[in-house]
Amino acid sequence: MLSKFLIVLTLIVSSFSQLNQPFSDPPKDQLVLFTSNKDAIVNEEYLEKFKQFANTNELKYVVHHIASGAPEEITLTPTIVFMNTIGRSYYYGRPTNFNRLRTFVRTSRLLHTNPVTNTKENHLVWNSNRATITAPLKITNLNGTLKNSFDQEEFIKCSKEAASKGMQKFKIQESFDQLASNRAFYMNLYPYKGEKNTLAITGEIYSQFNCIDPIYKCMDKPLVEGKWSKRAKLFEEAGKKLEEVVVNLIETSAKPDAFSTIPIATKTIGWERFILESASLKNTPTTTQTTTKIPRHWAVEQIKSTTQPVGAFSFFAPLNGYAGEIKNLTGKLSLNEQGSLSNAQGSFEVQIEDITMGDLGFDKEVHYKMLDRNNHPSSTFIFEKVTGPSSPLKLETPQEIEVTGQFTLKGKSIPLTVPATLTPVYSEEGELRLEVTTAYTLDLFSNFKVKGPDGPSPARDMLKFFMKFSLKPLGSN
Repeated sequence: MLSKFLIVLTLIVSSFSQLNQPFSDPPKDQLVLFTSNKDAIVNEEYLEKFKQFANTNELKYVVHHIASGAPEEITLTPTIVFMNTIGRSYYYGRPTNFNRLRTFVRTSRLLHTNPVTNTKENHLVWNSNRATITAPLKITNLNGTLKNSFDQEEFIKCSKEAASKGMQKFKIQESFDQLASNRAFYMNLYPYKGEKNTLAITGEIYSQFNCIDPIYKCMDKPLVEGKWSKRAKLFEEAGKKLEEVVVNLIETSAKPDAFSTIPIATKTIGWERFILESASLKNTPTTTQTTTKIPRHWAVEQIKSTTQPVGAFSFFAPLNGYAGEIKNLTGKLSLNEQGSLSNAQGSFEVQIEDITMGDLGFDKEVHYKMLDRNNHPSSTFIFEKVTGPSSPLKLETPQEIEVTGQFTLKGKSIPLTVPATLTPVYSEEGELRLEVTTAYTLDLFSNFKVKGPDGPSPARDMLKFFMKFSLKPLGSN
């Protein structure tokens, strides 16, 4: 029988003093799976899929059992962490969703999700060993037979207090720090008052990994029902039942939302145990700048990499777990007559179908509900002004510019200014290319009335982008 756990390889980082030189054999990026004996989904079949996934995506994989310790930031298992020589990112998704895991890996190669602290107030919190589990509780306005003077705000306040009273593990905490390592279950209760002074309460629970499809649903019949005069007790009972569902899901379920909290007594180890070794350096002659004439007209080169997209995006923390990639890009760029970027002309286009978050449910929501793909199948950016050096481009010499233009999404155009760095280089195949990198932010809600995932503003309204792609001389193959 295959062993469930693999021995961690401890690697030492070599000198980084010559990182500006090319690598002969680049180190593989690394995917680390932290697990324990309690993780029902991490069985032999899953480990084989994890191994195949890592190999397909050119990753070194490590399966680390917490019996030998875990870094302080790892509070539950299974947890997956992507690492490369510039940092690490924590996977925000179900371990069994390999499509989303693939998108996570590809976007992390461009843009790491840095952990941040987000202070929350008056939330249901369950501190279990190292882990903190939260349960944001939403109670909708009372529907049904109501008096005109009914106070919805006071009703919701009292109902939340009653529901929390019915819970044994979750307790209202006035203030706490929401970290990337925390887990959350979103509880919704829907009260209805009948004509005969009765109260029926239905409910749903959503995973933090999917705000579209509930992991528990009791809508066809009441979760609890009874006399209106006993409403406090009814909400108490409803809270108790929702907590029981969550506890069962965490502790006894083999579903992908299940997890095990790491005991306080677990040894804390450092990340140096998982550091990648650097690659050996090679000395290759570079083409002198005087021998290379930089063409004026360029077009986007279709990406050749199977492991890295042309762009990555994510919402702002604490919602930066909602991230995705831009798989393809088209466009052209023309330098001015002197061969410089000042007042260059250009336009770029992304098809909405080439935007993915690695989950079919999410993609459907993003494409059709958020971005109206049926009526507006693409998004464009057309240059109006480029501010930058007036000197001609030179081989292997980066130039920084600011591009102002019209950005169009959902049929609406807005002015947008983005910074970019462009560098003429020779590719590994000896072909002249213009490497482009850019990072910018976009306010989806203010500009396009696109609502992001549940969470605080402005984090849910803002997207940050990082793009890295190559242009080839127009007319070349």
